[in-house]
Amino acid sequence: MLVNGWKTVANAAAALIVVASLGLYLHLGSPNLPSSNGAKQSQPSANTEIDDMLAKINARLQSNPNDGEAWHILGLLKFNLQKYAQAADAYAKAIEIDPANIDNKSALAEALVQAAGGIVTPKAQSLIAEVLTQTPKDFRGRFYDAMAHEQAGDQSGAYARWQALLADSPADAPWLETAQQHAAATKPPTPNGSN
Repeated sequence: MLVNGWKTVANAAAALIVVASLGLYLHLGSPNLPSSNGAKQSQPSANTEIDDMLAKINARLQSNPNDGEAWHILGLLKFNLQKYAQAADAYAKAIEIDPANIDNKSALAEALVQAAGGIVTPKAQSLIAEVLTQTPKDFRGRFYDAMAHEQAGDQSGAYARWQALLADSPADAPWLETAQQHAAATKPPTPNGSN
């Protein structure tokens, strides 16, 4: 059972997920897409809060290295700090502890893609396939699955996936604009040559 202080860390980290997700989906995708530098800027108070959370999580992991939730939160924080390789390491540790946790596998795939500069690596593809086998509607998995098809040159497969993702996404989803750009980029030409 988590102590109140640990719940506060978990809740604060959860709030950072929203910020991280918005920033991520604004600059995701093909390396040719422009990034949103505004989303990457952080204020000193936020940095202090993150430093405090990191200290608490590291202390917790020192006392209990098999705390899967702590490894997950560490991954979230490292991802938010754009330390993608470190985030991937933290998620991998969380998966070692709880191999059935699909959210950790999805998060690890995302961290691997970002660590590779936006390229969906074979390891990320394998994780995405596993995630989508168990949770076919997982938005993050579907996003990277579409991206993987696009990067592999399967434009029609990518377009179908982008369209399906857009059809199922909430109206306020932070990845909508990026997915729309990818869908437009992979849309097959019409028979008369116009788009």
